[in-house]
Amino acid sequence: MDTSLLLLALEDFLPAVLAGTALFVLARVCKRLNSTAGKYVTASLVLLVLGGLSKPIYKTLLALSDGAVDLAVLDDLLFWFLAPGFILLTAGLRTALRVDRGARVRIERGWLAVVVGVVLLAGVLLAAGSEAWFVVLLATATLANVAAVVVLVRWAIVYRDVFTAVVFASSLAIVFGLAWAAASLEQTTAIQWGEQLFSTASQGLLLWGSLRLSGLVDHA
Repeated sequence: MDTSLLLLALEDFLPAVLAGTALFVLARVCKRLNSTAGKYVTASLVLLVLGGLSKPIYKTLLALSDGAVDLAVLDDLLFWFLAPGFILLTAGLRTALRVDRGARVRIERGWLAVVVGVVLLAGVLLAAGSEAWFVVLLATATLANVAAVVVLVRWAIVYRDVFTAVVFASSLAIVFGLAWAAASLEQTTAIQWGEQLFSTASQGLLLWGSLRLSGLVDHA
């Protein structure tokens, strides 16, 4: 058994738990404002948590088997969940914000078409043997993640809570920092620990901001 990898794997579950809790809080907020928006965020909760758990499960199996069980497909599944998850999250948050601002809106069904289109495109590229499927899913997940946090920042600013807006923005800034680190730094054990701890901090900030936003909406 690879003890050092197992410890890394176990710590990697924490960001998924924090993110799932944050999304649960946001889903409740959105559901109170608009039932469909709440369903979209709840769906994103399921997809994003599944995606977040796929990598630590992969690492755990690898560590417990001392490398014998190498289910790389679990690692590849990450962005198949993240891309549609972040699209649905953005759709739900955007609609809930508009309702909270007094607008009578219905959630645009086009969001579902975007989800289906992105997944189908990535699937076709994968079936054709092209590595571009990863680029499609990564780009979609990144853009949709940014869009979702922008909505959260705007929502906090609507309530004139600059601090909460900064908390959300800081969470996203760490995500971009982690993307740079993953692409630029040699993935030693020390670097991986640093990346995972920053990832945990990012999701902790997301949860903190979500709790503060929930309080603002509840007391409006």
